[in-house]
Amino acid sequence: MARDRKDLLLDIVREARDVQSFVTGCDWKQFESDRMRQKAVLCSLGNISEAAKRLDESTRASLVAAGIPLRDISGMRSIFIHEYWRTDVELLWKTATEDMEPLLAAVAPLLPVSIDPNPPENV
Repeated sequence: MARDRKDLLLDIVREARDVQSFVTGCDWKQFESDRMRQKAVLCSLGNISEAAKRLDESTRASLVAAGIPLRDISGMRSIFIHEYWRTDVELLWKTATEDMEPLLAAVAPLLPVSIDPNPPENV
């Protein structure tokens, strides 16, 4: 079943929030040594990339105009999937801890519904 624009944007929001939850209460040393946490972040970042890739051109352009580097996100996913041995754990950490808020802020005005900044755990 095809996903529409709203579904894809909500997927991005959910995955970004998941990434945030995976690193909450965790410092760099813990993340560096926790392969399960790394894999969880990888999976969600890959899903963000796939959802972003499926957005219509005008929505993608809006995200790029808001400073979201969609080309970098796609490139990161390509490495995760096709050249997994090149995955940079420090870049994963930086992306998880620094880039999710700007992504959420860029997606929010594109949604036809407002998003709760403090959603329940099961969203």
